[in-house]
Amino acid sequence: MALAKVGATSGVQLLLAEVRAAGPALKDFEERGDVKGWAAYDALDKIRNPGCIQLLNKVLKSSQPGGIDCAATGHALAAMGHPVATQSCLQWVQAQVIDVGAFVDGWLSIMRDRTSVRLAESVLKNGTFEDVRNRDALERVLREWHAHRTME
Repeated sequence: MALAKVGATSGVQLLLAEVRAAGPALKDFEERGDVKGWAAYDALDKIRNPGCIQLLNKVLKSSQPGGIDCAATGHALAAMGHPVATQSCLQWVQAQVIDVGAFVDGWLSIMRDRTSVRLAESVLKNGTFEDVRNRDALERVLREWHAHRTME
């Protein structure tokens, strides 16, 4: 947990390595129930250092939807509460040629900064999506986000 709170890229790399060791595919990771892997995964959502966005984005861009790298880095970026991190998630979602609505739900429903929400709304309005189901998922998440929160 301390590695994530500090958010040094070397610490984030160690957390990602522990997550990967627990299973390269999301399904394997979930089935194995590796305690250290889950602890590392859970620690990733404590990262707040914007200096880690580039590393997390690089890993996310090279990952596949069924891989643990995808789930872990997208989760970390989404939880960061930083518009550049949110943009990384949105760009990945837009580029997917398959339905990744589960990731949209899991990642973008936890947005907590107004700039990220406005960015997501702009992408919804003006962006292009390789799979329209991902646009639909973003629209649903934003609708639910607004229904449960008020923006100042």
